[in-house]
Amino acid sequence: MRFSLGFGPKIIGTTRGGTEYRLSLIPLGGYVKMLGEDSEEELSEDQLAGSFSKQPVSKRLAIVFAGPFSNFLLARSHFHIPFRFFRIHERLPEIGSVNRDHLPNRRGSRLEDRVLSINGQQIDTWEDLSGSMKSSARTR
Repeated sequence: MRFSLGFGPKIIGTTRGGTEYRLSLIPLGGYVKMLGEDSEEELSEDQLAGSFSKQPVSKRLAIVFAGPFSNFLLARSHFHIPFRFFRIHERLPEIGSVNRDHLPNRRGSRLEDRVLSINGQQIDTWEDLSGSMKSSARTR
């Protein structure tokens, strides 16, 4: 069996417990080559009994499902961690355009100024600003 991070030629690798682990040149994913997948590979009777094709259907389904599921978990963690802990996804409440006749502009607002509060309510994100403006419009 082979477990590879990346595709193409092997950069480094080691074999443990009958499994070859390798780091390959092209870092665009990875693959697992299971025992018995290569039709040209000669297997002993012991190896053949442990090959993928000789496993029960339930075990083969679990093995096949594990690859996409692992990709899903990896993608989720790669996006969730930065967005959750570093607040990357939150847009700041900054002024993007200014109308000369609009009241905030007459009071000195400029592009990229950040809104800190409205009527004493602290504003941290664009969603806070939008919600505050909507609730203000409803009370009029």
